[in-house]
Amino acid sequence: MPKPSSTALVLLAANRLPLDSLSARDTVLLRRLGEEAALDGMNLCLVGGAVRDLLLGRPGGDLDLTLEGGAVAFARRVAPGLNARAKTHRRFGTATLLFADEVHLDVTTARRETYAHPGALPAVRPSTLKEDLFRRDFTVNAMAVRLNPEGWGELVDPFGGADDLRAGLLRVLHPRSFEDDPTRILRGARFAARFGFRMEPETRALALAAVAEGRLATVTPERIRREVFLGLEERDPTQVVLEWEALGVLADLHRRLAANAEGVRRSLETLTWYDALGQPEQPNRPLLLLAATLAPLSAEDAPEVAERRLKLPPASVETLRACLTTPADFGASLLAMDPAALTNRLQSAKLEALLYAASLDSWLREPLAAYFTRLRHVRLGVTGDDLREAGYAPGPRMGEALRAALNEKRRGALPTVADEWAFLSAWLGEQ
Repeated sequence: MPKPSSTALVLLAANRLPLDSLSARDTVLLRRLGEEAALDGMNLCLVGGAVRDLLLGRPGGDLDLTLEGGAVAFARRVAPGLNARAKTHRRFGTATLLFADEVHLDVTTARRETYAHPGALPAVRPSTLKEDLFRRDFTVNAMAVRLNPEGWGELVDPFGGADDLRAGLLRVLHPRSFEDDPTRILRGARFAARFGFRMEPETRALALAAVAEGRLATVTPERIRREVFLGLEERDPTQVVLEWEALGVLADLHRRLAANAEGVRRSLETLTWYDALGQPEQPNRPLLLLAATLAPLSAEDAPEVAERRLKLPPASVETLRACLTTPADFGASLLAMDPAALTNRLQSAKLEALLYAASLDSWLREPLAAYFTRLRHVRLGVTGDDLREAGYAPGPRMGEALRAALNEKRRGALPTVADEWAFLSAWLGEQ
């Protein structure tokens, strides 16, 4: 289990965090913003995951700021002096500072949240920093660091997040946390897998009870899908899937769904293999891993879960369906195909389906590597326009000749353009 670095522990004991461990650019920017907030008589803090990661000695993620005051007016005032553009959302009291180098910084007004019913999006109103931290998911994410000059680097930890971080525990801030926002259950599984943490016993009991009571069904499919995809994008999604099973999330998606950690691991390994080939075309990684996750279901049930519980777009559902059905079409005969037949067989298949097939049968990697790196890129030097300029009549026969020549070239039989002309002339006959 990752532990805070010794340096972070020493600084934590002194109630200060090493903000200088951020990049020089970020440190200068945060100091400037803290000074500007002080001029307005407001308190500005770095909050959430960035504070957690600083304590773990692993800075580098997004920086989120909370202001005890009006974030919208503040962002609009400071943006010109920072050579930034302020994108504001007055209704929610939030703003984003957009910089020319595509860096962005989110600033929110400290707020309190109330939920009209379980699973609903919250209603917000301005509040204090402590109440803002209280609305967070877990204590390890409910810490802040002061950025005003007089309090620079001071840790604000009203709920014992640092102690839980040191112990590797995920603890909710109040008993209704998973009722208010059931997606925190999936988020907890993600954090547990990422950091090697565990839910403390009462929090785990609350999560299990919320799933058993059907709380996840109160959340929109789009929000569930977002959390599922974020979990599958973690460095080790196999652990995320196992956590989902332990918490009852998989069974909630479908009563017969169990963890397919080995299938997810093989898919992840296949993606690493594909990355090593250096191809420009990139697969939809979370969708491929979702196919592995849903593989224990039938080819009919898995797309139904994707459509009903996750509201995947139709094109994504079809890709998932292709992943779960294409492997049945592949056989040992693929190894016996010549390069032309192999290319013709594979070129209409979805990339994710080919990679999923390779995750099930590693022997497919050899012909797939040949296809990805060489065969699908083979092109003729002679074109239809060239043939027409040479006096050959356009029509179906010309198309047949070009396809035949391309197949021969894939077999390595037409190494030069002169060889292509000779083949095509013999096919079409002198005219």
